[in-house]
Amino acid sequence: MSTQTNKKSPNAEAEARRAILRRASAIGLCASCVHLVAARSRRSVFVRCALAGTDSRFVRYPTLPVRECVGFAPCVP
Repeated sequence: MSTQTNKKSPNAEAEARRAILRRASAIGLCASCVHLVAARSRRSVFVRCALAGTDSRFVRYPTLPVRECVGFAPCVP
């Protein structure tokens, strides 16, 4: 008996990040933050803050748009 695992494509994170950048004004600071972890389904893009895993001041899935954040660190293009 074999089991199948649901594997994401290697560039799924990059695809999700591009989708987020297209909606940057609706997402706010998270769209350009290094702590962004993006996940995409067929209909939605989810914005998760990686800082939430180590610092209780941060919400795992913040209410969007995020206009100010003490953990914001801009991505270097």
